[in-house]
Amino acid sequence: MTGQASSTSRSLPFHLKTLWLISRSDVAPVLVPHCIAGLANLQSGWVLGSNQPAADVTQLIIRLGCMAIWIWLNLLSLDLANQRLDESVEEDSINKPWRPIPAGRLSQNEARHLQMLVIPATLGFSYFAGGLQESYVMIALNWIYNDLGAANENFWLRNLMNALGFMDFIVGASVVAGGPGAVLSHSGWLWVAMMGGCIFTTISLQDLYDQEGDSLRDRKTAPLVLGDLTCRVMVSVAVLGWSLATPFYLGFTLPKLAILMLLSMTIVGRTFAFRSAASDRRTFKIWCLWIVVLYALPALPDLPTGLIL
Repeated sequence: MTGQASSTSRSLPFHLKTLWLISRSDVAPVLVPHCIAGLANLQSGWVLGSNQPAADVTQLIIRLGCMAIWIWLNLLSLDLANQRLDESVEEDSINKPWRPIPAGRLSQNEARHLQMLVIPATLGFSYFAGGLQESYVMIALNWIYNDLGAANENFWLRNLMNALGFMDFIVGASVVAGGPGAVLSHSGWLWVAMMGGCIFTTISLQDLYDQEGDSLRDRKTAPLVLGDLTCRVMVSVAVLGWSLATPFYLGFTLPKLAILMLLSMTIVGRTFAFRSAASDRRTFKIWCLWIVVLYALPALPDLPTGLIL
């Protein structure tokens, strides 16, 4: 499949909109949460090591801007690698026809050429802004997930690759936000590993609303292999479990627990009560909010209990 692009006049706004459409569906689950993660880990005082360089307000703003660009560049490369595949174009024509390739804004060959530009641009940016090692790791994960087909072969492997990718985004965002010489502390690595566990055991929620397209690609996702109900039970138990475990790991406070339990109970309730593809998509958006709150926990103050009573 060659994926011929439309002959529509290609002005700068056209290209900018195309770039937006490539990453649009990953803004809520990837870009925003990992911007929050980088900022929260920077402000936590313990996720990054003691050699974290001090910064004034101007430097901090520059670092946070670099962090957002670093996340987006790596995300753009991931999206291009996935969306240019023949199976992806066929699936997107059903699930996401607005994406640039099925919509005729970009050909598969043009997407490949664009990725060939984005990868060195990402590495060059990472060399100066930080997160170079994490960008190398992301390239390797991208190759395994998309080109070697790890996304399709086995849902446990699929979930593991997603978890490793999210962990890499957390680490990269944190060190870029921290500035030159910033590294994670031992406790920071444990926290990142815990977040990886959250992703590994709950990311199958996104596969609930994509079952038609995944079935077309013969992708071995959890709902298709284990069954829809079993997948819903598995994800629900994991969401509740992590909502209890993470506040206790950080030092129990009732407000933090209450916020997480409210979100987790909403996710669980919707997962069983509303089971259409559209409803599952909305539930996944609440899951994205749940992830944002988890990522923000290291920097959240210990609010007075009376504020939630």
